[in-house]
Amino acid sequence: MGNTAVGESEISERLHVESQHTLDLRAKLLAATGGELESTKTFYIIIIPYWHGTSLKLDKCTSPYTLSITDSSGTTTPMERKQPNDSFFSLGMWQSPTGSDERQKQYLIDTITKWGTNTSLNKLTWQQARIATKCTIGQTLVYSLSATSFTVSQCQEIQRVYLKE
Repeated sequence: MGNTAVGESEISERLHVESQHTLDLRAKLLAATGGELESTKTFYIIIIPYWHGTSLKLDKCTSPYTLSITDSSGTTTPMERKQPNDSFFSLGMWQSPTGSDERQKQYLIDTITKWGTNTSLNKLTWQQARIATKCTIGQTLVYSLSATSFTVSQCQEIQRVYLKE
């Protein structure tokens, strides 16, 4: 049996080639259906997990390779690469590759507080406030709760602020 050990740089290069190929196929599929990847809305994250004692951590990637997208006119644009611990705002929510919902929790608390201040300044009647709650901040909370994995403690913290406002 021959030596089958593969070096880290060879794995990194192969992963890059396969990822770029998959991205190109995805772009062609979108083009076939009338769409395309938008370079200002597209990014990627290289996730390299490792154990630090009993905790799983994510390593920052120092790979020299980049991924790019090609639009319908044939112009190739390099994609933004984010680090694994960077949160990003997308579809109205803060998201994190690590699975942490802490930034989204704080965003909701800040949004609830601002909403409470704005509604109290407008001197709403009880009925108007009830409708406003259901149609605005209530929908924001429902959307966030269905797309996150908040702990009971995080939900209670959000609820305390919500009930106060």
